[in-house]
Amino acid sequence: MNADARLKNLKGKLRQVRLKAQQDRQADIDLVLQNMEMLDSPVTSKTLTQRQKSVAEARLLLLKEVESLQDGTMGFFSAAILFERLVKKGEISKDVAENIRIANIRSKPEKPAIVAASTLYRWHSEYNGELASLTPAESWNNALPEWVKPMFELFQTMEKPNLKRTVAELKKMGFSADLNRAKQYIKQVADRVREEKKAC
Repeated sequence: MNADARLKNLKGKLRQVRLKAQQDRQADIDLVLQNMEMLDSPVTSKTLTQRQKSVAEARLLLLKEVESLQDGTMGFFSAAILFERLVKKGEISKDVAENIRIANIRSKPEKPAIVAASTLYRWHSEYNGELASLTPAESWNNALPEWVKPMFELFQTMEKPNLKRTVAELKKMGFSADLNRAKQYIKQVADRVREEKKAC
């Protein structure tokens, strides 16, 4: 096979790969559009992503650390204040420090692990026995960039969804959307829909 033939063969394969990716993405879009109500459905313990589950589990372990400091005369908030002081002094184990970093989604690895007593008290108040009550977002939509749901809503207005045109429209509306991230979130949301439907 000469160079021209190899190049032609390679171009043909690339076209097939792009076509397959477009078909898969269209199937994902169709699935989400058929289940748009799921974007606003509450996060449950069955539909947590692995990241949300890790955060929730770390928060629960920290609550148990605080509870272990309580005695017959100390309420949870007082114990949380004591725990915060221990954290600031560095008088905690490496495992507890790691749980603080995981639980606090805004923490940075290069900075000391910290958690405020008020934050611990809020998690304590919100916890209802379900891991989902300790997740950073109450619904799928809250866990996504603000432009993702409008993206699918724009798809609903089109006879055949056009991703490039949709991203351009989102930018005109003031959203910081881009083509590559849009492709990623289409797949992510579609995968979440599949997970929830499987769990039902």
